[in-house]
Amino acid sequence: QKYEKSDPRIRLFHSDINRGVVNARNIGVRAACGEYVTFIDSDDYVELKLLQTLKDAIDKYPSIDVDIIKYSVVEEYYNEKMKLTGTKTFGVEDQIVLGHEKVKGSILDLWYRTIFAYLWSTVYKRKSLHVNEWRFDDNFTIGEDAAMNIEVYSKATNLLCLSYIGYHYGKRQGGSLSTAVSPDIYYMNYAKLLKNILQRYKEWGLFDAYNRELFSWLYIKAVYQVVERCIG
Repeated sequence: QKYEKSDPRIRLFHSDINRGVVNARNIGVRAACGEYVTFIDSDDYVELKLLQTLKDAIDKYPSIDVDIIKYSVVEEYYNEKMKLTGTKTFGVEDQIVLGHEKVKGSILDLWYRTIFAYLWSTVYKRKSLHVNEWRFDDNFTIGEDAAMNIEVYSKATNLLCLSYIGYHYGKRQGGSLSTAVSPDIYYMNYAKLLKNILQRYKEWGLFDAYNRELFSWLYIKAVYQVVERCIG
């Protein structure tokens, strides 16, 4: 409220009850009015110069109306006492991906790098990607980010990737919804996502040997995470 009063660019939206992240995002995207839109989870944090760094990167391509910017992430692992126990970086190389087909073809590669299936660490062009019309699916207990990104990447015409590490994703032991859901629900949601992307890649004619290998890795990862939840 303090910042909203001092800066007209900041707007605060209230809800009488906690309706969850999906509802909050749907409210946010409907109200968005800037040139670009990004997301930050409430228990994570970003570098102080993140937005300026992203703007500078976009400005390097004045002849391109950049649709999506994907930058790198550091995961920070905390124990039950909120003590930092380790970190791991997930990133991409600096590059510009041009063309509708190439952007679609980048999905599995980014997913393999463990940074595709999240809205954070990503910036979206509001008008060209019709962000104000997005509606997040509350039928996903987990995986709503990935489901939305599949739709968005299938429509984008270019993608700017940055090695810049601007997002700090906190993973707390037993503290997130994704680790709290049952193995059955987790697998059903993940299987729904994999079925979706498999069907898309076949329709797009992109399911070659390389992408088949990446898809197999995603499936094995899903099975491993289900087993991990079963054994606690």
